[in-house]
Amino acid sequence: MISASGKSYSCGGSLLSKDVVLTAAHCLYEEKIHAPYSAEKIHVSAGSKKNIFLNKNMRKAKSIHPHPDYKNEIFNYIHDIGIIVLSSPFNDRISKPIHISKRDVEKQTKLIALGWGRTDPENLKGPTSFLQVELADDDSKICKNRIPKWVSDAQICLIVKENKDTCKGDSGGPLIYRHGNVNTLIGITSYGNGIEKNAPICGSNGGVSVFVHSYNYLKWISDITKISEEDLLTAQYDPSDAPSSAVSASLIAGGCSALLLGCGCGCLVRLSI
Repeated sequence: MISASGKSYSCGGSLLSKDVVLTAAHCLYEEKIHAPYSAEKIHVSAGSKKNIFLNKNMRKAKSIHPHPDYKNEIFNYIHDIGIIVLSSPFNDRISKPIHISKRDVEKQTKLIALGWGRTDPENLKGPTSFLQVELADDDSKICKNRIPKWVSDAQICLIVKENKDTCKGDSGGPLIYRHGNVNTLIGITSYGNGIEKNAPICGSNGGVSVFVHSYNYLKWISDITKISEEDLLTAQYDPSDAPSSAVSASLIAGGCSALLLGCGCGCLVRLSI
């Protein structure tokens, strides 16, 4: 969870190893001065369904690495991906890493977004427990019309239906593809747009949710973390093996009923100023 100037907002992420977190670049950036936060201001918690204020499993950041080509443009974040290297690793008994999926997102592919973000776009207070929401219906044509600088290879775009959506506080959190009991990381929560100018930013039917396609950045992730591309892809995580699999994410459905995640796959990022 990130707090700045007395205000609090939350970001999520995914553990790629015991001491490496994948998140959104905008979670690591102080936009007012167009520069990344200093690493000593960032803390990460993992291994609990409770939010970062209630979780004692905390680690400090050793270094942060927003993508060098990250840009915050109108109605679109470009290369919205970043890495946090922790000063000390999480124990396997607390949280296990998740691995990146090679899968392409096709129409009607069922995906699951995870986190602690708002469940109501009008309510500033997010949930205290980890949540999940099932999303589907990729439609690149609609996304290209809605987002002028849409990058189809690097971004995943899902159309909001039944008010199921991610919301504020979910940025950086995992979008997973679940096959049987195996979870793989397919995307990183980036941003969303309502269908109309005055529509709620979250949970507005016909709006879009945009995620970074993690596989598209595999080489960059490997270069920064020194984890081989093979290791980032191969070992699969069975949620029955351990209490948690990914770094804390803050996300969830605007205006819809979201379910508690059975395996607890997430971690939270906190900025101290």
